[in-house]
Amino acid sequence: MVYHRDHSTDAGCYGLQPHIDNMVWCHEHLVGGQTAVRHVERDVIVLERLGFQVRKPGALTAISKDPWNNRQITCPTAFGPNAHLHDYTGHIPDVWTDRNGWVTFRVPSNYFGAGNSYVCLSHAGVEDGDRPTPRRTTHSFIGEVGDKLDLPALHNGVRGFARVWAAKGTTFGGTLLIDLPDKANLSIIVETENGAVAASWKSGRNGTAFDGYEVPRDGWLKLAYEASGLPTEGLSYRFDASYMGTQELQ
Repeated sequence: MVYHRDHSTDAGCYGLQPHIDNMVWCHEHLVGGQTAVRHVERDVIVLERLGFQVRKPGALTAISKDPWNNRQITCPTAFGPNAHLHDYTGHIPDVWTDRNGWVTFRVPSNYFGAGNSYVCLSHAGVEDGDRPTPRRTTHSFIGEVGDKLDLPALHNGVRGFARVWAAKGTTFGGTLLIDLPDKANLSIIVETENGAVAASWKSGRNGTAFDGYEVPRDGWLKLAYEASGLPTEGLSYRFDASYMGTQELQ
């Protein structure tokens, strides 16, 4: 979780964007897999994320609350003997494991509460690499009569019920699962961010499936419905939205 006031450089904020972005990079490129506790003492803890289960190089992370002293740590690692390790926070120089896979390194002090008393060691030479391949996702929205779920049941009239963030040039589709009463009518409506109707589909008695609406630009698609002849208490439903999001949420 990243707070705006921590990350932003706006007036009244802490301006920690470079440090937080670096932590996010380390998380995405290095950290993963099972955790091994490598060293614990007063004010200092060292943990290793082994990485290999999730196809990451793994990382040895350490943090200190000591306000005055740099702390020298010697501990075992899973990197193997004579491994070249780089601190991806930039706080300490590179180090090497010994012939037994142990490493000795320094954790900076938390001087003046500056918040730089941590390191993230991993194999030297890790780079950004290729961007992940985009893929479609299915997002299920489920409404039920009563107050058991966050989404209410369907009711007569025109109402919005969900929204999704879709990428330009991709297609949006969906499947509605419902038990529609005789003489009831229901249509699913897709709206753009400004409220303009982009597409609509009429539901059959047991719902409907549709695909093929081409998204004109990156942004939110609002999902709504128009219904008549539904029971007074409403009607339970499930709507599975199929779409592809952008790789960045602008």
